[in-house]
Order: sequence, then structure tokens, then C-alpha cells
Amino acid sequence: MTPDHRELAERGARARGVPLARYVELLIEGDEIARNFEPPGRGRRRQAFGVTRKVEQEDRA
Repeated sequence: MTPDHRELAERGARARGVPLARYVELLIEGDEIARNFEPPGRGRRRQAFGVTRKVEQEDRA
């Protein structure tokens, strides 16, 4: 992270009245590109109870 990026992030956090870590969480939560990205050939996976399995088609809805 560049100093300019950090300063801008700190300003965004202050403007919202939240800590820097929460501001970053808000940015991540709103990232639809990351939420919908599936790496080629891997498909989306879900981890539960320490076991990773491929998400079935009906789970995607």
C-alpha cells in the first residue's frame, strides 16, 4: 500500500466514523467482482467443518 492509498483509506474511515480495519471490511463486503469471481477450472468451493467440497449447481442460486 502506498502512503497516498493509506492516507485516502484513513480519510474514508474517519469520514464514516469507523476504524481503518472496519473501513477495509466495508470495501471488501461491497466488492461484487471478488464475490462472483471463480478461478478458471476450479469452480467455487465451500469449506465446512474443515472439509472443502465443490459447490453444486443448486447451491449457486
